[in-house]
Amino acid sequence: MQLLSLWISEQLSGLASTSPARQEELRAGSRDKLLIENIIVMEKKEEVIKQIDLIDLIKKMGKYIKLYTIVCLATGILGIIVAFSIPKVYNSKVVLAPEMGNNSTVGGGLSSLASMAGIDLNKMGDEDGALYLQIYPSIISSTTFIKELEKIKVLPKDSLKEMTFKKYLKTEKSAWWNFPSVLISKMIKDKKKEINKNHIVSDLNKYYLSKEEWKSIENIQDRISCDIDKENGLITLTVKAQDPNVCAIIADKGQKLLQQYITDYRTKKARNDLNYYIKLRSEANKEYIKAQKEYASFSDSNFDINLPSLQEKRDYLENQMQLKYNTYTQLSDRVNAAQAKVQERTPDFVVLQPSLVPYKADSPRKILIIIIYGVLGFIGTTIWIFRKDIKNSFKTAM
Repeated sequence: MQLLSLWISEQLSGLASTSPARQEELRAGSRDKLLIENIIVMEKKEEVIKQIDLIDLIKKMGKYIKLYTIVCLATGILGIIVAFSIPKVYNSKVVLAPEMGNNSTVGGGLSSLASMAGIDLNKMGDEDGALYLQIYPSIISSTTFIKELEKIKVLPKDSLKEMTFKKYLKTEKSAWWNFPSVLISKMIKDKKKEINKNHIVSDLNKYYLSKEEWKSIENIQDRISCDIDKENGLITLTVKAQDPNVCAIIADKGQKLLQQYITDYRTKKARNDLNYYIKLRSEANKEYIKAQKEYASFSDSNFDINLPSLQEKRDYLENQMQLKYNTYTQLSDRVNAAQAKVQERTPDFVVLQPSLVPYKADSPRKILIIIIYGVLGFIGTTIWIFRKDIKNSFKTAM
């Protein structure tokens, strides 16, 4: 600092021997240096003030160490109560590798013609496969699929009697703070039962779901999820339940039900065609048997008679029988082709990870809950200690 002052005085003393323009430049330079010096001094003062404020803050908080201890212990104990009041939830996962919809069966000639036209059949197949994968979550969240899941028989860990998944969900535990709402909803439900006990059943009831049924469906929708790995073409089905056996059973039966839904979806048209051709073949078979019997009966009745009219009749019946037989054989070929089409459209599923009974709960994370409650207690105590300072700062800001 002394050297800087000496340099400034030397510069000012030399102003007399310089030109007015040069003197003005020197004055401007000295002003800039003084400004920089003031800024540095102010920054150092601010750092010192911040250090002093931080030290004062820590000292003030240290005076309330007993209060911090009591509050953090109390909130920690509350966190323990909350953590152990929440029922354990287990989950079981199934990983499937379904057959992707593609155009791998397209012949080489058609592929080459398509490439000449600027069409990439392989890329189109990949896009179809991606769309095909998007069907899985929609099926799992559908009401029809959930209603099928409700009917699945499960055997809880501590039970000797099987029950439906829907009935099991009613036996699951709830946290103690939910008891008032459960009691109120039960009372309301009982009242509604009394009001609607003489309700007339109509044809529209098959489209109607009660509030209880909707809650059951939404409950299951929250417990089952489907994640898609588009890059690898994998499907992960996850089921959550308070009983480890139940979530494993539902995950296993659920993936089988999902496979059945996808198979029905992929083969619906082919199966309809197959059933149609089977029906036609059955009718053609009956017609052929009928024509065969007529021909055999006529031939047996007129075996020794060689009249031209009878021979013409015999030839006619034989031709009709042959036509019926040709129709039957053609339809049999159609049935075989339709069966092959159904087999071709039936997707293959590889279970990469089967459903297993989990050995530990997925939630709640008790340690995390206790830490969060302890941190909230610390923050709340700090706000209470500095409430006056916070209030004054707000007033100053206003």
